[in-house]
Amino acid sequence: MTWIVGITIGFLAFLLVEAAILRHARRGIPCRIVVTGTRGKSSLVRLLVAGIRATEPSTWGKITGDAPLLLLPDGMESVLARRGPARVHEQARLLITCRRQGVRCLVLESMTISPEAMLAEMRLVDPTLVVVTNVRDDHRETLGDDPDGQRTAYLAALPESCRWLTPDADLLAFAARSGRCRASLVGLTTAEQQDDRDRNSVASEMLATAEAVLTELGWNTESARQAMKAVAADLVPPPRKVPFLGHEVRLLDAFSANDLQSLAQLWAGWRRDLRDEQPWSVLLSTRADRPLRTRQFCHWLAGRPDVGTIHVAGNHRWTAARLLRQKGVAVRELNSDPMAAVAGTGAAGPGDQGVLVGMGNAQGVGLCLRAAACRTRA
Repeated sequence: MTWIVGITIGFLAFLLVEAAILRHARRGIPCRIVVTGTRGKSSLVRLLVAGIRATEPSTWGKITGDAPLLLLPDGMESVLARRGPARVHEQARLLITCRRQGVRCLVLESMTISPEAMLAEMRLVDPTLVVVTNVRDDHRETLGDDPDGQRTAYLAALPESCRWLTPDADLLAFAARSGRCRASLVGLTTAEQQDDRDRNSVASEMLATAEAVLTELGWNTESARQAMKAVAADLVPPPRKVPFLGHEVRLLDAFSANDLQSLAQLWAGWRRDLRDEQPWSVLLSTRADRPLRTRQFCHWLAGRPDVGTIHVAGNHRWTAARLLRQKGVAVRELNSDPMAAVAGTGAAGPGDQGVLVGMGNAQGVGLCLRAAACRTRA
């Protein structure tokens, strides 16, 4: 019995010491910004890091994902070592590292989705400012399909002590009428404040939000705006020539636009900019752990006059193919080897110099096409 008490006391002492170290780390980083929301988090982190460094050079950023990246003050990017699956404690280790490195501002992309995990992450980081890019209909498997329920999850995670900002008008309206947000709302970006910017442009929306954040911080200078504009120029990948099924096509990369609202925005922008009236071929990359996303994308694609051949790939491709065929859409299933589509010599591709829009998920053949696109010029 004595050894059980000893282990328990030792464990509690360890937790207290760890909590004290974490508090010390947070106090040593005066500006802690968490970027959360459905879409555009990584892009906004890159913009903010570039803009803030014009005033505060000792600024670090972190982008999450399969390979989390640190954005370092010298402009370099470093892959953050991750053992096993992503864990919220990863943010704690980064806070401690930044404190030791003398970092004065840290911009973090939220790495959580479930309501419980979002709340735990916010408590751990204790941000001085939170930016909610938007709350769009994605992650239904975790957040459900009720828009207000999705918004509630993001608002409930905001600490009372923090300030928050969002350009999402629907989220603002919900927060006002529901009274479920305890955090302090600060300046926000609206469509009217974008002046003569293209309001349908993803880059313009991100820039407007980033400028609102810097205004709140008191760092919205001309040099900061120029630095962010330079980064914004690369936010939406331009068309790139890539090999696909034995042909050369122009790839439009929408693999990261995982909700229909974001996809539709990119699609409309590309249609406008390229002035192409021909139907576009589509590569729908699927994931079996995102069945509701597969269904949403199939419904969106079916019956569109501006969509030509639809190729489905990934480990949920059989379901996608069945849904599309039920709607009378011709589908081609790609095999499980992602390199076969990029390096293969098969016919029946979309044709030389045709347009191929990649969507759904950035994995498998999508990652192979991205790698091929990086080796080519627009």
